[in-house]
Amino acid sequence: MRFAGRLHDWNEQRGFGFIRPTAGGDDIFVHGSALPMLRPGPDEVLSFEVALDRQGRKKAVHVRRQADEASALATDRLRDAQRVERALARKGAGVHHGPGIVQGLVMMVITGVLAWSAYRAYGVLAARHPAPEQAVAERSAGPLQDVKRASASPFRCDGRTQCSQMTSCAEATFFLRNCPGTKMDGDGDGVPCEQQWCSAESR
Repeated sequence: MRFAGRLHDWNEQRGFGFIRPTAGGDDIFVHGSALPMLRPGPDEVLSFEVALDRQGRKKAVHVRRQADEASALATDRLRDAQRVERALARKGAGVHHGPGIVQGLVMMVITGVLAWSAYRAYGVLAARHPAPEQAVAERSAGPLQDVKRASASPFRCDGRTQCSQMTSCAEATFFLRNCPGTKMDGDGDGVPCEQQWCSAESR
């Protein structure tokens, strides 16, 4: 604990004196070695701590001049603030930085890659195996597409079933695909009248 007082009865030849405490009480012995390098003048206000000598008598130690006291106090406060800042930085590094955040980022990247892979796999499976509703729609749309194609064709089903009754490969193909009871695809390969109208040379 520090006290305040004024330098009193200083003996320059013997290198010691006394400090009279501002709060009152007995004068405190002070040796020149306890004083700051710049010797204080008579009755100058000083700051000091109290210790006991070998005989158990009180003496002033760590004496500071008033100006030095203000500077030392500011230095002490700055040093304390720096210690607190370093402690908080070390604590913050353990909580908010370092391996913790790196592990979090790695987990986010891995999760994103897995999600993207699952999405791509689902898209491939969906393309290969359409949903039941989609398959039914496609199957039901098949005859409709055939009807649309048939209605857009210049040919009409009129009961003819033989290749000799056709006038072109296009007409024979239309009858084979759209008209019942045709007899124009003997080998069943989907190409009608291969001997007359749809030979390899004419295709």
